[in-house]
Amino acid sequence: MEYDLKDLFKIGKDQIQEAAEVFSKAFVDDPLTRWFFPDSSSRKEMSSSYFRFRIRFGVLFGEVYATSQNLEGLAVWYPSKKMDMTYWRMLRSGGMKLLKELGIGTVQRMMLIGNFTSELHHNQLNFPHWYLAPMGVDPDYQGKGYASMLMRSMLKRLDDEILPCFLETQNENNIEIYKHYGFKIIGKTTIPNTNLEHWSMLREPPNTS
Repeated sequence: MEYDLKDLFKIGKDQIQEAAEVFSKAFVDDPLTRWFFPDSSSRKEMSSSYFRFRIRFGVLFGEVYATSQNLEGLAVWYPSKKMDMTYWRMLRSGGMKLLKELGIGTVQRMMLIGNFTSELHHNQLNFPHWYLAPMGVDPDYQGKGYASMLMRSMLKRLDDEILPCFLETQNENNIEIYKHYGFKIIGKTTIPNTNLEHWSMLREPPNTS
């Protein structure tokens, strides 16, 4: 089935908190979320703060789409020229509030991951592209085609614009899902000072690979 971005609901500032709750449920058992928030009793609440920051960053500097106003699932996309989390961009996205809510120790853990993956990303790709980070579906709606709707809508646009798409994952279970949409592994490593495996994946527009 073909989808288009007009089939989706574009997230604005008023929906950020509600969207963050969707991600906090979708990623509660994700390896990266567990590493950021090892205490399972507070993981959902703390990850909600983290995802609120990530979604606000996406709304301000990229594009965030949901499957509908019910927010069954959503995806955050950035053009490569705006994906870097500079100090000013983090401040505008609520970085100080995030620090207050999560504490310096947790934020430092996030920065360790972010600094490494950002450098890796820049070393792997030196051409214009879009970056998917992240995409998730509420567990109550998984397996009903919402992820496909989110993915195919944006990929159609990128194919029309002849632009590649990049993503990263620390969850091996996601690899085959992304391959289904045409992504290929371009790198695999273990993030230093962690037990997290990290895969980099790229999808070229048709007839350009």
